[in-house]
Amino acid sequence: MFKPFYFNLIRKYIICFGTLFNNLYITRTDKNGNVTNLMRVPITYGPRDKALARVVEDPNIDRPTAVYPLPMMSFEITGFDYDGSRKLQTVNRVSVMTLTRTSVNINTHLFHIIFHFNLVFSVRMQRMVLRL
Repeated sequence: MFKPFYFNLIRKYIICFGTLFNNLYITRTDKNGNVTNLMRVPITYGPRDKALARVVEDPNIDRPTAVYPLPMMSFEITGFDYDGSRKLQTVNRVSVMTLTRTSVNINTHLFHIIFHFNLVFSVRMQRMVLRL
């Protein structure tokens, strides 16, 4: 019987996109070029208003992170579409051979289906100088 297999690819694509913007830092310097402040820019998954509301409505208001944290980055997936222009022939298949000590298994898979993922990335900043 046919057993579907899920590779968690959508989850992996979202994590990969978020990793691109992870560990970004902003440095502030004085007139002499000395670094006065080094800030790590946090990134969250979800709409930017929801990410901001989650921080502002925190019940532990005594925390230093419960204030309006700027700069802040967020991203979300808004949809995905099938791309029929890059479709490969469905007659061809990919064969994968698995060797064990007692047997040889050959699994065949159809070609991949191509999708376009639509992601929205937003950044909130305090100062216009940081935006440039």
